[in-house]
Amino acid sequence: MNRLTVFLWTCTLMLSNYLQSRDMSLEDIIDSEEYDQMKTFAVSSLCATAWFMHKILGIVEGSRDHKSDAITTVCQYILDNLEEDLSRKMLAKLVFMSEDYLSKQFMRAVGMTLPAYIAQKRMEKAKELLEYPDIKIGKVAMRVGYSNFSYFSKTFHDYTGFTPNEWRMYHLHGTEDTWKEPEKNPERIADRSCGLRPVYALPH
Repeated sequence: MNRLTVFLWTCTLMLSNYLQSRDMSLEDIIDSEEYDQMKTFAVSSLCATAWFMHKILGIVEGSRDHKSDAITTVCQYILDNLEEDLSRKMLAKLVFMSEDYLSKQFMRAVGMTLPAYIAQKRMEKAKELLEYPDIKIGKVAMRVGYSNFSYFSKTFHDYTGFTPNEWRMYHLHGTEDTWKEPEKNPERIADRSCGLRPVYALPH
């Protein structure tokens, strides 16, 4: 083991202890694959080692102020890209966090999981779009990220208590006096993937 490797190992150990004292880890603030690549490069020369430490310390310093900005960025990106495949991996890379760390910080800040938040925003947008009769229901599904119409319809029904067509017809022709509210079945609960509760209230 050469001196650079020993020095790097010592610095990394000190950094790990520092992060641990703040309930964090290197894996929380940087992708493990990227970190391994940086560490491999760092032992190639003294300049590379200095670059590595500067880079890591910058990430650590920025992470303290980065959390709230990162969650805001993720939320806004979700709202602007509901039709896209909003995977946890992609969102984590967007804000330079590990997937697990993003999930933990998102839950703390927003009070729900990432999948639950995404599904909720997609359903809210779908309700808005369904009020426009010129937009076909299949097109609505695509615009909120569902390529499978049956799955979209089931998820929408679980979330609102109405099928997409029922929601649309109510807004076009219905009134609270003539609309028949669906049977309230407690077993017919939220989207399986994200734990949303159905909302059996008449739309407004």
